[in-house]
Amino acid sequence: MKFKFFVFFLITIAAHSQQLRNSSSHKPKFFAIVNVGPSLRTAKTQDGLSAEEKKYIKELKSGMSYDLGFYYQKNDISGFGLKYNAYTSKGKGFSSDLGNFGDNIRITFIGATMFVADNEDAKVGEAFLEVGLGYIGYKNDSYINTNNNIKFTGGNLGLDVGAGYHFRVGKHFLIGPQIAFIGGVLKKIKVEYPDGTSETINLGKEELESLYRFDFNVSAKIRF
Repeated sequence: MKFKFFVFFLITIAAHSQQLRNSSSHKPKFFAIVNVGPSLRTAKTQDGLSAEEKKYIKELKSGMSYDLGFYYQKNDISGFGLKYNAYTSKGKGFSSDLGNFGDNIRITFIGATMFVADNEDAKVGEAFLEVGLGYIGYKNDSYINTNNNIKFTGGNLGLDVGAGYHFRVGKHFLIGPQIAFIGGVLKKIKVEYPDGTSETINLGKEELESLYRFDFNVSAKIRF
C-alpha cells in the first residue's frame, strides 16, 4: 500500500514539475527526493540466546524504510534540506511459557541535511551525497497473549549519511540506487505497562539500544 502511494506521489509530482518547466524558463533550485527499500539494523545480537530467539531477533532487525526530503540547491554543487525518514519491522512468535507474543517497531528520523550533488546539466545522471543531523525516535508496541500490551518509547540525537546516483529519465525526473546509514543510540527508555503505569529506565553502558541501520533504496529525484 505504501509503495503504491509513493508511485502515485512520484507521477503526480513529476507531471506538476513538467508543467512548471513548460511555462517558465527559470533554472530549478528546489528538488525533492523520495526513497523506499529494505533495511538492516546493525546492532549485535546478544550472546546466550536460543536458535529460536536468534531467529526472532533477526526478523526484527530486518524491515522496510521510506523517506521524503525537500532540498534547496544554493549553487552548482551544494545546498541544504529537510528530511523525514521512517523504518518499520514486525515480529511474532509463540512460547510455551508466554503464549503468543510480538513486537511492532517504528523508528523515525527528522533532521536538517547538507549535500553535494551534480547539477541539472549533468548528462547521464546526478551523483548525490548528504549528511544530516536531527532527532531519532523509537517506538515498540509489544504484546504477550494479545492482551498484555507494553509500549517502549525513546529518542536521541540522530545521524543520517546517504549517497546515491540518479539516472536521468526526463529533464527533471531521475531515478536510481541509494544507500544510507541512519541511526542513534537510546540511553533511556520509557515503558508503559498494561495497567496504565509507566516508568523511565536509564540504560547502562552494556544495555544501550543501538538504532543504527543501513537502508538500500530505490531513489527518485524530482526537480521543480
